[in-house]
Amino acid sequence: AFDTWATSNGVPTGSEAVDSDSGGLNNLGEFGLGGDPTDGNDDGALLHAYSDEVVGGGPEEGILTILVRNGAVGTFTTAAPSVSDPTDGIVYTVSGGSSVPVDGALTVTPTAAVTDVLPAAPPGYTYVSFYISGPEGYFQVEVAPAP
Repeated sequence: AFDTWATSNGVPTGSEAVDSDSGGLNNLGEFGLGGDPTDGNDDGALLHAYSDEVVGGGPEEGILTILVRNGAVGTFTTAAPSVSDPTDGIVYTVSGGSSVPVDGALTVTPTAAVTDVLPAAPPGYTYVSFYISGPEGYFQVEVAPAP
């Protein structure tokens, strides 16, 4: 799946570890998060927001919405961290912590996608949202090769 995506996005196949656009995210991350590997300002869809609605057990929730490959939808664990099943050769890990750098100590829970201000997901991708209960928390998303 990566090689097909790479070819259609103008980057060499086998370039997963390369940051083709010098935007701070390697090509595997761009692939996993729906980014454009030729545009340093487009790392895919990442929306971090706070909600005053009760989403999963608290009056205030940290919400993160990301694009993921369609096969990862519904496979994320509720854990510290939340990990997807392998899909299209990658695994997603969403960690939560009370400080930066994120230590992964807070439980991250997948929830219904919050997409109010996001464009339509491109073909092959779906939005997934996560929350951390509590007044303050930070997220970290990692896209890694599947074992």
